[in-house]
Amino acid sequence: MICIASYCVENLTRLIIRYCNNLKYLFSSTAARSLVKLGHLEIENCKMMAKVLSEENEEEKGNLIFPALKFLELRELQNLVSFYFGDSTIEFSSLNELIVKTCPELKGFAVMSTNTDVAAGIQPFFNEQVDIPFLDDLDLNSICVQQIWHSQITSMSSFVQNLRKLILLNCNNLKYLFTSSMVKSLGQLEVLNIGECKEMQVVILIEELVEKEKTSQTMFPKLDNLHLNDLLQLIRFCSNCNSLGEVYEAQGINGSGSQVLAATQSNLVETEVTQLVFPQVTNLALCHLPNFKGFFPQIHITKWPLLKRMLVQQCDKVKTFASEFLSIEITYGDNQLERQTQDPMFWIGKDSFPCLEQLKFKHNDNMKEIWRGQYPGVYFPKLKDIKLLQSQNCSALLPYFKFFFQTLPSLEKLVVKEASFPEIFQCERLHSEGRPIHAASRLSELKLSKLNGLMHLWKEESHLKSIFYNLRTLEVLECIKLVNLVPSVVSFENLQTLEISKCHGLENLVSYSTAKSLEQLKRMSITDCDLVEEIVKCMEDNVKDGIVYSQLQSLQLRGLPKLSSFCTGKCDLEFPSLKEVIVIRCPQMKYFSLGKTVTKELQNVQWRDGRKKGHWVSDLNSTIQDLYTQKCGYFGSENLTFSDEFFELIEIWKKSPEQLTLPFKQLQYLEVRNCSSLSYLLTPCMALSLLQLKDLKVKDCAAMEQVIMVTGVEEVDLILFPQLKSLSLESCSKLSNFYVGSNTLKLPMLEKITVKDCLKMARFASTFSSKKEKKTADGRSEETLVKDIFIKAFFSDEVEIPILETLTLSSINIKQIWNNQLSSLSSLAQHLTKLKVVNCSNLKCLFTFSMVKSFVQLKELGISECEMMEVVILMEGTVKEEQISQTVFPELKTLTLNDLPQLATFCSNCDSPGKISDSERVNIGIESQKLLATQSTLVETKATKVVFSQVTDLIFRLLPKFKSFFPQSHITEWPSLNRLVLIECHGAQIVASEFLGIEMTDGDNHLERESQPLLFWISKVRYIS
Repeated sequence: MICIASYCVENLTRLIIRYCNNLKYLFSSTAARSLVKLGHLEIENCKMMAKVLSEENEEEKGNLIFPALKFLELRELQNLVSFYFGDSTIEFSSLNELIVKTCPELKGFAVMSTNTDVAAGIQPFFNEQVDIPFLDDLDLNSICVQQIWHSQITSMSSFVQNLRKLILLNCNNLKYLFTSSMVKSLGQLEVLNIGECKEMQVVILIEELVEKEKTSQTMFPKLDNLHLNDLLQLIRFCSNCNSLGEVYEAQGINGSGSQVLAATQSNLVETEVTQLVFPQVTNLALCHLPNFKGFFPQIHITKWPLLKRMLVQQCDKVKTFASEFLSIEITYGDNQLERQTQDPMFWIGKDSFPCLEQLKFKHNDNMKEIWRGQYPGVYFPKLKDIKLLQSQNCSALLPYFKFFFQTLPSLEKLVVKEASFPEIFQCERLHSEGRPIHAASRLSELKLSKLNGLMHLWKEESHLKSIFYNLRTLEVLECIKLVNLVPSVVSFENLQTLEISKCHGLENLVSYSTAKSLEQLKRMSITDCDLVEEIVKCMEDNVKDGIVYSQLQSLQLRGLPKLSSFCTGKCDLEFPSLKEVIVIRCPQMKYFSLGKTVTKELQNVQWRDGRKKGHWVSDLNSTIQDLYTQKCGYFGSENLTFSDEFFELIEIWKKSPEQLTLPFKQLQYLEVRNCSSLSYLLTPCMALSLLQLKDLKVKDCAAMEQVIMVTGVEEVDLILFPQLKSLSLESCSKLSNFYVGSNTLKLPMLEKITVKDCLKMARFASTFSSKKEKKTADGRSEETLVKDIFIKAFFSDEVEIPILETLTLSSINIKQIWNNQLSSLSSLAQHLTKLKVVNCSNLKCLFTFSMVKSFVQLKELGISECEMMEVVILMEGTVKEEQISQTVFPELKTLTLNDLPQLATFCSNCDSPGKISDSERVNIGIESQKLLATQSTLVETKATKVVFSQVTDLIFRLLPKFKSFFPQSHITEWPSLNRLVLIECHGAQIVASEFLGIEMTDGDNHLERESQPLLFWISKVRYIS
């Protein structure tokens, strides 16, 4: 309890309590009576709190009143049983908003000390002790109560009469929310959101007789938003106890008795249909209700006079969405069994959905009918937006769905995604009945996506000639079997946006006559269609005059491997407004059109991803022809990007790469991506010709094993890239080396290396001697010895990169980056400013201690997701007395360690981690005898001092075993540190402790020091700036 005198809190207006884990309750009743001005109270994450208020003594009587409290939130209180435990009435005369979240032991808001039913768990959340007359907003989340309100409390009327918003989530013991007698008191409720209540079977439990005069019921007169989500057991929105079996008995409802309730169904006069009216609801969402059957078990009609938006998702028991209600006799006759098994989600009349504008279906695989009745246009007069999403198994729905939307008089937008429809429009039934096809004249936006069975939008012979007259947007994406977009007779007079992507059955897009109708088209995008050969199919005998695209501003043709031209016929094309043309990955496109092509505004053609600077030669046709020439073998330009689509180039490259040597001399940028057949990129001779190359990128080349490969006897002394500044190798699954050979690899200007997702790459370069094998004293060959020494190191001694600044290694198969015995280490590391190592699962350490002194310019070090890493800096050899104080990485500013599950310490000897094998120690150049002596040589009376002089940001995340920076007694100094972030570092029990001296700090109790690991031993000076 917080002990505060009454005079100290009488002016308190705002109180927030968080993470006070020893508090068992907050106030006594005496202290609470002094909080006369408290307006805001939040309590969060107090693990031991069992109640907020408690009676101070039994003699103290009288109401507990919070006259000014307007906001109350209780969150993450794992042991909270009640807000108040006692026998007084508790009044909140001003409380507007109450939030209770994640209090799993909460039995009730107030619990009487004499109540014996608490343990049984049948007490409602709000009982007669609680009075909140002006509650406006109630949010209950993750509590275990079985009832919110008691059905017999007469004060409930005043309790809920001002409630406007009710959110109820994850209350798994609730089987219903309201009783029918309570609903009439909720006259102000505007928002009702119920979700993830696993046991809820009904929202409103009917507890009294349904009289004949009650055949029309107004439900929540001001309710605007109704959301029901993830209620696995919900059967009906409102139902009687008899329909729900054990609910009545389990909840202890003391209405007129079970005999009365059991008679409910028999007292409903079936000839007088019940009407449920939701007069103000504008938004309705019914999501993931696998057992939901409908709103009411008896014959009824629902009316939603202001409803505008509806979502129906994963309602698996619903076979029919809506059905026309005429009368019981007309609808079913005597077949009552059919009524019970085929009831729709909505029985509706002509005035049920007069304002509905948006209707969305998602994941309703068991639905067989959208509509059952005669003519749905009369019942949905304003419906203009329909979405049918992710319904792959509902092929039986197709005829009903097409009939439904094609008769809607106001339909403007239709979206169908992930459904098994062979066609979208079907007019035979409507045509035979003489019905108007309203969708043909009003539809302005059509989006079709991932329709794997779609072959055409409608059949060529259909009676739909004027369809799409008002269509402004047409998107067809990932319809892999589509062979014909629209019949040749279709016109698109008002179409403004046309987007087609990943439709691998299309060979051409539109006919000449359809193309001529595209007078309003502003944007056209055709991408990733494997078989498209032409955009406009233009037969010679059909061409009478040219085509003018007067409004077209943007044209994108991308990833079309068989496209030969925009228009194959001798048809003149005019684009007076065209400003952007993108032609990327269209290797067969030799020309734009055989006819004359006029573009007044166009200045260039973009032909490469990521670069806005385009290509232009006098006109559009000449530019396309010139680009085709370059793609097929001309390398006079400074930039080259190629992939499998440039098949002619790939064939030359694979068969006779020496033919390509001389033209490379001016090349500055080389990018190779998606080349599935190349096993290597360059020979040593080819590499030597790249005198001007500055940027080399290799990505997504599944067969590539080496970038530079020796293919025969080549007389070269070294491999040299004199101007190369940036090298990127990414997503090459078979790549093991950048280079394998006997020559030295020199990269004198290389500043940046990036290697990502090359899972077999263990070394940057593997070098071997071409001389005859010599034997060593122990009988091994020199080659074997070299292999033993360098097999683990990513960089070998034959690689020279003197000014490397940035190194990124991600998802590669390395066990070691540098070898401690390499003479080139100093030059390789001396200019490195940024080092990032990610997801290198075999890496157990990053540096040895003797290496660290070479990294004098390192400013940023990040290590992430290396699951085997145990230590960052591995100590080797004896630690001399003069080495006890060390400045580590003198220029380092940012140090990030993230998701390293085995990391125990930042700097340690080999014995401390314990898992680094003897062979791995040898590979780092460590003498095992010296390593075993490390701990005994460290003088415990003189603490090691490790100084990080420039570090400003220190970020540790997900380091479950990390205990300290150094296993021995030490002091770390951080004179420039500004920001320290520690997230889920559970290994250290103490963050920092003052270091006075080993004897003064621990004395002889070394066991205590080991059992209470801490991150930082610090001195009084130079710790944090």
